Amino acid sequence: MKFRLIVGSMVLFLAASLVWAQAPGRMGAGPRQQMLAQRLAQMKRNNAKGLGLTPEQKAKDKTIREQARLSAQPTVDKLRQNREALNAAVKAGDAAKIAALSKTQGELQGEVLAIRGQAQAQVYAGLTNEQRQKLDERQSRMKQRLERLQAKRTNK
Repeated sequence: MKFRLIVGSMVLFLAASLVWAQAPGRMGAGPRQQMLAQRLAQMKRNNAKGLGLTPEQKAKDKTIREQARLSAQPTVDKLRQNREALNAAVKAGDAAKIAALSKTQGELQGEVLAIRGQAQAQVYAGLTNEQRQKLDERQSRMKQRLERLQAKRTNK
């Protein structure tokens, strides 16, 4: 009985590993990415409600974010291509190529982060002082929650 349980567990682990290995990249549309996208959309709706954004602010926010997304798209495409090349270099065991592609990946991620940061700055600039204060308080609470979660994980 134990033998069957062990073999069954190993088969399930192998199957899960194969599914995970074939899952799309981080920018893909796998179940995890879909869940994260849904959570992000929910957070945006909650922020709009909690901050009391006016319809004009919501429209401006949407425009800014859409422009940022369009602006970042070519870099996101390069990230995807670079990640695929990096995976191939890892499989080939090419250390020099791994180092070069890893550096490029970091630079591309920095570009996307800069575009998103600029968009966030534009949105933040369009908020009233009261809305900024509410947002800052929310971000502070979120940071505290994340720190507590990380502390729990490290204490296990």
